[in-house]
Amino acid sequence: MDHNRAERTSLRRHAAPYSPSPGELRTRAFHLPYYLIELAAIAGRTVSEEEVGSLEDAQRMRRCLLHPPRQEHMACNIPFDERLHSRFARFIGRLYEVESSPVYVWTENTYRCGTFQLPSLLDIHAGFAFDATANLYSLSTPDFRNTLFLVPEWVRGRGERLECITRGERWASIRY
Repeated sequence: MDHNRAERTSLRRHAAPYSPSPGELRTRAFHLPYYLIELAAIAGRTVSEEEVGSLEDAQRMRRCLLHPPRQEHMACNIPFDERLHSRFARFIGRLYEVESSPVYVWTENTYRCGTFQLPSLLDIHAGFAFDATANLYSLSTPDFRNTLFLVPEWVRGRGERLECITRGERWASIRY
């Protein structure tokens, strides 16, 4: 078997064709305005529909995210308002120093609406509101080898908190 034929066969096995159903397209149309507001809070600027990738890309990437290789991770839980202080900015800066690639923003609406990419981790807007996203969002490098999860949560007796979880070959070693 020639090299090109083997490569095509391998790609077919790993990337089944995907086409959104009419129901998925209606769901996208319904959720997209909310998703753009959510993305604007994370990016700190207006996000247009043209910047949102396809449902096909979101589903293809979702398969990679759902089955990541076993990776080290590090977690910390900070007061929600601490994301506005220099320590959080330094934390993001250290993550950027070891991996400066663009990052995909993942929220619950990504799978309904499409992907969104920021030029780098430094482009996230730390001033997002506690209820800006459904419950969590993550930022992942295009190769899915490094991910930062940001999980706003209400802890009884402690108030609004932000769970920060780093995962991957480069980001997991970075401590808050």
